[in-house]
Amino acid sequence: MFSKMIPNLSDYLDVIDHVQTLRPSGRVTQVIGLTVEAVGLDCQIGEVCEIRGRSATTVLSEVVGFKNKNTLLMPLDEMSGIQPDCEVHPMGSVFRAPVGFELMGRVLDGLGQPIDDMGP
Repeated sequence: MFSKMIPNLSDYLDVIDHVQTLRPSGRVTQVIGLTVEAVGLDCQIGEVCEIRGRSATTVLSEVVGFKNKNTLLMPLDEMSGIQPDCEVHPMGSVFRAPVGFELMGRVLDGLGQPIDDMGP
């Protein structure tokens, strides 16, 4: 009877081990041409970041370099909505394009998304 009342804590501990409670972020300091400069990021070259624009837009970008203590980002989409003080969130991984037989003969854009009107 008593054992039925005690929950299996190992299930909860597994979940807690994989929860990220704080999401690291930085902010845009300036935009020069196609390069976005951000401060406060802990990233590596090639890592993908998410820039949250003022107009509720999200722009994926790639870390392409560093200048002093700032991170240089190259947006992978339109830059509309990006301005100083926009939040930047590292995604924790490098950009990866899908591969497989289902993509043979397909036309993809630079982000690996199909653009040939044949569905996902």
